[in-house]
Amino acid sequence: MLGAYLAAEGIEVEVVDPRTIVPLDFAAILASVEKTGRVVVVDECRQSCSAAAELLARIAESGFDKLKAPPARVTTFDVPVPFSAPLAQAIGPSEARIATALRATLRCASQDLTATRRFHEFGCGDARCIE
Repeated sequence: MLGAYLAAEGIEVEVVDPRTIVPLDFAAILASVEKTGRVVVVDECRQSCSAAAELLARIAESGFDKLKAPPARVTTFDVPVPFSAPLAQAIGPSEARIATALRATLRCASQDLTATRRFHEFGCGDARCIE
């Protein structure tokens, strides 16, 4: 389990599983963002035009001031889904990609997100982030 693996590194994760998009318990999501100051959205859909994109847009609109690090998303890559099962599995979210995104949000020490550059799954790219 990813949770046990991260706990061994001293990383605690709060999971919010909204179960449905309509209706969406957005208050629970914002409460978690306010509590942790960080967000990583995982979705098996593609990155573009997905539930993850909509959730991050809503979080940016309503909870941007509560974030301590740029938000991250781990989704299926925006590529055609291959017929090969191993290749199809390789383009989707994985425990390794989720762990990388979580670690990257924790490395970011920035309190001023207006100056951060584009965040991606291998780190936020901000010079103020601890390597």
